[in-house]
Amino acid sequence: MQKAKIFFIAVFTLFAFLCLITVFLPSGITISRSILIDAKVNKVAVQIEDFKNWKNWYPAFQNKNTRLYTSQRNDTSFAVLTDEKQQRLSLVLLQSVSRSIEVLVLKDNQNRQTYQFVLLPNAEGQTLLTWNVNITLAPYPWKKISGIFLDKISGPQYEAALLKLKRAVENTTH
Repeated sequence: MQKAKIFFIAVFTLFAFLCLITVFLPSGITISRSILIDAKVNKVAVQIEDFKNWKNWYPAFQNKNTRLYTSQRNDTSFAVLTDEKQQRLSLVLLQSVSRSIEVLVLKDNQNRQTYQFVLLPNAEGQTLLTWNVNITLAPYPWKKISGIFLDKISGPQYEAALLKLKRAVENTTH
């Protein structure tokens, strides 16, 4: 009985310590990836601004079991993807100015995300595309702790999507 009591006190103390540490962890993180694309800024922007072009490079749009609904109201574009489990992914084009495109991403029961695409041209007619994924974490300790590992988990997926985007842009350019 004494050993069980000590075990429960140790587990509770560890849990309380982890909760205390997470108070000091940020609730917002950014995952950032870049790629150099052999095309002008406007060619790259077309692939990002029009959600119908996302099927060329964004993994969720390439799932054959996903239904896609796109809409345009005034200057705002919307896309809603629904998979076979009825989970939804909603995308809203928030802003598109000369060298910056911002998209709000809402997933069922997930952290809030915004995608910021920064397009920088160079003298050779190429575009350096930087994709910043800004994530607002829920205040729960397990969410904040998982935020520490998001770059390692999600980073390779963003790199693969950028490579597909590069191929899609360069294939339509040449």
